Amino acid sequence: MTNVALEQIRKDLPRTFPELRSVQDRSSAMEAILMEHVSFDPELGYCQGMNYIAAVIAERTKDVAAATARFRRIVDALRGIWLPGFPFLVVGMSAFDAVLRTCEPALHQHLQANDVSFDMFLPDVWLTLFSRWLPFPILWDVLDYVEAEGFVGVLGLTVAVMKLHSSELLEAADFTALFVTMKSLGQRAKQPELPAVLGAARGCLPVVREVLPEGQMALEANGRDRACSVVRHMSRVLHAGTDLEVVVYDGSQATARQLARQIEEARLARGSAGSKPNSTPDGAGPRQVDLLPDTRHAKPASRPFWPVRWLSCCQAPTIDEHAETLG
Repeated sequence: MTNVALEQIRKDLPRTFPELRSVQDRSSAMEAILMEHVSFDPELGYCQGMNYIAAVIAERTKDVAAATARFRRIVDALRGIWLPGFPFLVVGMSAFDAVLRTCEPALHQHLQANDVSFDMFLPDVWLTLFSRWLPFPILWDVLDYVEAEGFVGVLGLTVAVMKLHSSELLEAADFTALFVTMKSLGQRAKQPELPAVLGAARGCLPVVREVLPEGQMALEANGRDRACSVVRHMSRVLHAGTDLEVVVYDGSQATARQLARQIEEARLARGSAGSKPNSTPDGAGPRQVDLLPDTRHAKPASRPFWPVRWLSCCQAPTIDEHAETLG
């Protein structure tokens, strides 16, 4: 499995901020960070999107040990974003729905009217921790914010960036135009400044903290029957029903339009067949997404993702606390 991860990492690194020489010059450090993580957390392993986080950290932090330590802190606190089945994504979509509906009702209605579901753009945003939505020079500070606020901060930042691009998003008149705009926010000529991004994100935090219990209730009511339109196959993240990678594409609007057409075709095909997307972690056969660890017939996972009551802070629970919760 380590060799498979290394092979995928070496494919992804040249495609990670390829336009930035300062990043590409740090490829060996990025590889070291990611491979150390694979050894440290083999259950999670390497997942596409992590390469962007490693790039931001390695470009700024020249000491590989220090860079690795910071990468580990961030990924440890949010590991449910990348785990097979994407548990934080499924939980987060319910909370995000409530936050966006409260903070930006016009945008929420616009997405619904154009049949754009959250799992068409949130995976790209969260797997890379905003590396595809925000300019590279401010990503270091964005990681500081995410490290301090945890998943609550991720939700707040997502709504904040959409708010700051709301005029462009509301001008998109149909599914394809809106999808292309969502996928290319980081490529827009006019980009928000860091103070505006963090200020808008902090303004969303009270609403996020208020609606997280709603997300938990939705998870308990619907979670085990709910899947999203992306799957993890070993280290790759794919749009369900296709071989299209969620994170890795050239960023052009032409490619985004082609991707939108293919996603729409796959969605229509799944709908006509009455099928649901499945997750295929670590090379195993397709299985229905299971959001919570099953402890009936196996020992608890060594590094479980954490229940929603811990999503609102960066401090991780102890293994004893997790065992008590699973009870």
